[in-house]
Amino acid sequence: MALFAACSHHPAPPPSPGPACACAASSRATDADALHVAAENHDLAQLKRLLESGTWDVNKRNATGLTPLQAAFVSLGRVLRHSANPPMAEVVAYLLGKGADPNLPFSQSGEPAYTVLHFAAFDGNMVLVPMLVNAHANLNARASRGFTPLHSAARCDFRLSCDDCSRPGSNDFSVRWTQGAKPVIEYLLDHGADLRARTVAGQSVLDIFSTPCAADPAACEPSALASAAPWPSGMCKQAYAFVRARMQR
Repeated sequence: MALFAACSHHPAPPPSPGPACACAASSRATDADALHVAAENHDLAQLKRLLESGTWDVNKRNATGLTPLQAAFVSLGRVLRHSANPPMAEVVAYLLGKGADPNLPFSQSGEPAYTVLHFAAFDGNMVLVPMLVNAHANLNARASRGFTPLHSAARCDFRLSCDDCSRPGSNDFSVRWTQGAKPVIEYLLDHGADLRARTVAGQSVLDIFSTPCAADPAACEPSALASAAPWPSGMCKQAYAFVRARMQR
């Protein structure tokens, strides 16, 4: 930081291509790193200080190939935060407002063509999903195995075993910030996601759900799906029933 401060706050030295170029390069590298670190830490104040100078590209990739928007998402697993945390939503909203591109692919857990909409859909986040869609995120973006955000939502992350967290009785945090797989799937479909999309392996959205159907076929009969009887934890019965009904139209 000392070198960056010297370059920023002192008059330029006499013409000398070597030192001047080195100083400028170091300044750019330091600031770019700071931009991604601020995004990773969900530090809105620091992001504003850096981006509102007008000097830096909001879609600049760091050494690992991530933009600040992607870094904000990827950092969640490292710091044990959930994408439902309010500071995350504030940072995402700010970056999108500054022109962050939600459609740039990035590598996540061995998947080289993930998008932030895949990530938010997987988390069942009904704050971030609409935010990204309103910023023109591609509803039918394909990961390398052909997964769309709908497929990601149907994976029904273990944190979303409540299936639809917006129902009565949920805690305030869930109601406000994350509403589960079913509301996300409904939202994506209402905004043009392709329910008939299949993965490279030929899997439909319905095929992605974890269900008790193989071990207990009766659990997936229409009468059972319409009942209030829950499925085992981690299985999203309401979302599965909703998708199955839509596919049968």
